[in-house]
Amino acid sequence: MQQADGLLLLVSGGRRYVVPRRQVSALTRSEVGAAAVTLAGAFGEQPMTDERYAITVASQTGTLVVHVQQADLWANLPQLALPPWLTQQVHPAVIGLVLDDTSLIPLVDLTQLACETGYAAT
Repeated sequence: MQQADGLLLLVSGGRRYVVPRRQVSALTRSEVGAAAVTLAGAFGEQPMTDERYAITVASQTGTLVVHVQQADLWANLPQLALPPWLTQQVHPAVIGLVLDDTSLIPLVDLTQLACETGYAAT
């Protein structure tokens, strides 16, 4: 599996899809459909991993949010401002950060992707 470009693991209704991590807001339904790969248990319950961080994306309260697991990123979380509605409404283990190769992607972009692709819970 290619990891150089980074991947997002989209989880919805028990189905898992792997989508290239790039400008999320630029992805269209057809692009996501073409890129999505059903994991079919190939990775079990382990998160997708690249060389820098492990991320999973969970559908919680109708919003896709990102769980960042790598220790050095966790150490920086107190310095980042997270929306109160996000931290209060999702599972405590889930952090609403969307990382591309160089910066944070606004959460609204991921939410928009979910709406456009139909992968988010309603």
